[in-house]
Amino acid sequence: MLVVDDHHEICQVTAEMLRHFGCTVEVATSGEEAIELLSAREFDLVLMDWHMPGMGGHETARKARSFLVDRTPPIVACSAHLVGAENLIQDERCMVAQLVKPFRMTELREVVSRWTTSKSDDVQ
Repeated sequence: MLVVDDHHEICQVTAEMLRHFGCTVEVATSGEEAIELLSAREFDLVLMDWHMPGMGGHETARKARSFLVDRTPPIVACSAHLVGAENLIQDERCMVAQLVKPFRMTELREVVSRWTTSKSDDVQ
């Protein structure tokens, strides 16, 4: 899993939640750093902050899809303020779902179970 958020603390908390489910997690604190990681290795799922300085979540997702093409992992938009994001997510298919912060472990587990290749029983 890749967690992308410009707030280091949010990255760490989300990563710990995912590790609780048994996931291996990398973190990036910018869109640019996320692109570097996505270029270097494969991920099963990306949790992407929608609002980041510089390259925001939407731009980062579009860029990733442009060069990863068929091997782009599912990207979930994460933000406390996703107003208006629904149309961009659906119209451009740049992100598969949205997760509103602060989210609960049950919400995160549901997203992980739905968008990863592992069965939901594997996510604990």
